[in-house]
Amino acid sequence: MTRNAARRSDPDHPDMARSQAIGRLSRPIWLTQIGMVAERGAQAFWPLWTVLLIVVAALFFGLHEAGSVELVWFGALVALVAIAWTGFRGIRQFRWPRRGEAVARLDESLPGRPIQTLADTQAIGAADEASVAVWRAHVLRMADLLRGFARVKPDMA
Repeated sequence: MTRNAARRSDPDHPDMARSQAIGRLSRPIWLTQIGMVAERGAQAFWPLWTVLLIVVAALFFGLHEAGSVELVWFGALVALVAIAWTGFRGIRQFRWPRRGEAVARLDESLPGRPIQTLADTQAIGAADEASVAVWRAHVLRMADLLRGFARVKPDMA
């Protein structure tokens, strides 16, 4: 085994810690992405849900029995147009979240942006052993921060 290969199999080596941390992130990223789908779906389709609930409430109250047949047909036509319009508007407004957006949301929720740190490389001081040691400690600390992380809750506000 070469010296570099032995270093990379060491759990305290930044490359090993980085790959392990990134490997553990697939489930939290997926859960964050699902939460973003729910969040964006609620924002895009709330007018449709509102129209549907108004129609259901009118039917439960028996308003269709209180009016003439022409009024009921006119109300049904208005309801269908409103449902079609709000559904079309929701489809146009909804954007499926990309994996990169979920990663960014996950990274922003943690102090120090550890995912970005794991993707970075040391820009300066690579020849200085002290600088390399500081960078290595930083990468290991960010990898440790990601160990117990699960997901980001959707922002429904």
